Amino acid sequence: MSETTPTETAISPEQTAVEPQPAGTPTPDHRDLDNQTWTRTRFDITLAPAKI
Repeated sequence: MSETTPTETAISPEQTAVEPQPAGTPTPDHRDLDNQTWTRTRFDITLAPAKI
């Protein structure tokens, strides 16, 4: 991913951070949700450097 300024978005219209998962797909922590769907969301967090 390229450098962004505070006013720019890091997700382009062609990308998505939300991924619907079909029923029966195992969760990351291996919970059984029977036939319920669930959504995986990815967050990229950028922290500003500390002032020295």
